[in-house]
Amino acid sequence: MTMATMAYLKRETERIRMESEQEQNSSSSNKRLKPTTTTNLQDILSHLPEPLINHILNFLDMKQIVQTCLLSKRWQNLWESIPNLYFNDLKWYLTQTGPGRKFKKNKFRYFVDSVLLLRDGSDIQKFTLYFSSSCVSDNKRLDRWISYALRRNVQVLTFGATEFFHTNVIRLSGYVRTLEFKGVFFPCDDGSDDGVLNMDLVNVEHLLFEDCGYCNVKKLVVNAPALKSLMIDTYDKRLNHSTVVKICCPKMVVILCKGYMFKDYTLENCGNVVIAKIDTIVNPIEKGLPDIPKMDGEGFGRCLNKLIHGLGNVRCLTLSAHGLQGEPGRTLPTHGPATALQRFNSQ
Repeated sequence: MTMATMAYLKRETERIRMESEQEQNSSSSNKRLKPTTTTNLQDILSHLPEPLINHILNFLDMKQIVQTCLLSKRWQNLWESIPNLYFNDLKWYLTQTGPGRKFKKNKFRYFVDSVLLLRDGSDIQKFTLYFSSSCVSDNKRLDRWISYALRRNVQVLTFGATEFFHTNVIRLSGYVRTLEFKGVFFPCDDGSDDGVLNMDLVNVEHLLFEDCGYCNVKKLVVNAPALKSLMIDTYDKRLNHSTVVKICCPKMVVILCKGYMFKDYTLENCGNVVIAKIDTIVNPIEKGLPDIPKMDGEGFGRCLNKLIHGLGNVRCLTLSAHGLQGEPGRTLPTHGPATALQRFNSQ
């Protein structure tokens, strides 16, 4: 532990203690409490069963978890072994609102570094990072944080509101069991001139893309030999209208596609899918969005055909009603697994 780290934690602890005292002094309700109330509360907290304490801490951001060390002596070091780490840089805005508010960007980075350095080395179950202020200079830092989580056998890795500027962090992420991207902006492969992003996810069994940005990616290739479930959810038509998706997941049994359709789809070696739900929306022409092309009925039919045909012998197929209605020319595929569904609808 460096002297700078020790000094930082000491200052933060003292600041939190002073803020807590100020809140108690300024509260009118606290004036009616007896001096022994705080002590009694600390006794109650000290005797809470450990499973209950861990359950409570799982709902908190890591900054709040560290602050709980002031509640009682028993809670002083609990944060060092917490299995679920949740970091959100939005928690590091100053209290004032409006255009004048400032963000403690460097303090957030230093806080994450300090927490990972001072942990007791126990395994991590879930690592969640919301890093909306990330920039190019954070590449190595992101690699270091993810590498630390992997060394601690992390099982669930979640990125939120983060922009990746290189693909190494995606390569590292491929060694977890559950991988979630929420509001992430992806780059194309380093040095790629054709805008291809290859995601080779070696160990991932459950994969989620939720409202992610693919503006810099012309072709997204997901190669996950161990993947069992895939969910792609996009409700911003500006993020994926020019991107082609290729999926190669031989062990996948569940797939869910929601939101606006990509430009095109290719499913390879996905014949083991059991449950598929396609709840897609076609890009409409809207005023103020001239650069987004509208997918006509023929284009929709082509994409839907390739999606369903690539599912092989899917047992349970769900198609959204709004995706099939409202535009002339939108029809179900005339061959492949959807043929029986089409005959059923015509009866």
